[in-house]
This record gives sequence, C-alpha cells and structure tokens, in this order.
Amino acid sequence: MIKDVIDETRKADVVQTEFPVPFTKDTKIEEGNGKVYLVHERCLKRDIDFPLVSYMVPMREEAKIINPSSLTIRILDESVFKIDGIGYVVIRKVAEEDSVKVTSKKGRKKKSKL
Repeated sequence: MIKDVIDETRKADVVQTEFPVPFTKDTKIEEGNGKVYLVHERCLKRDIDFPLVSYMVPMREEAKIINPSSLTIRILDESVFKIDGIGYVVIRKVAEEDSVKVTSKKGRKKKSKL
C-alpha cells in the first residue's frame, strides 16, 4: 500500500500514534502505555553487528490478551510524518554516528544510507 505524506513536522507538539515510537530517556509519553522492545530498524550490517534500537510499542493487556493501543507523546527531536488515512508516524532523529562509513570489498569507503 502506498500512501501520501501529508505533512512533515519537527515542531514541539503532542501527537497520538498507533505505531511504535523510538524510545530514549528523553521520550515524553503523555498518555498510553506499551512495552519497550529492542529492534533492528533495518537489516543493514555495520561492521560485524546489527545495531538494535529501543522502541515503545503501544499495546495493552486485557484478561491476558494483548491488544493494540495508542500513545500520546510530546515531540522533542523526532521527525513526525502525517500519512494520509494512517495517522502520525514518529521517526527517530538520526545521529551523526549513525551514518557509519562502510568499507566495500574493493577497499573504497562509502557512506551508508539510513
């Protein structure tokens, strides 16, 4: 399914989302709950490891059954995309050290894209 991005914002705002949110010590959750999981954002090998990133996955448990939920968070440094018919999706801020240089088989260095 291909959808249009209606708006991209970096303003200090409060948004509600049903999608996993990048989770750090600075993440401000206003309402909702979930579980924090370490996930691979992409299957890009860096050196000899696959880096894991913490994400808060909105979910609630009722009678030992896990149901989808939503989170209301205060946006600080994250990028937020409003997607047509879907809602808000929060993307973590890509730090300079995340754009790691990868050495190709021929010995030339190229910058990986995140």
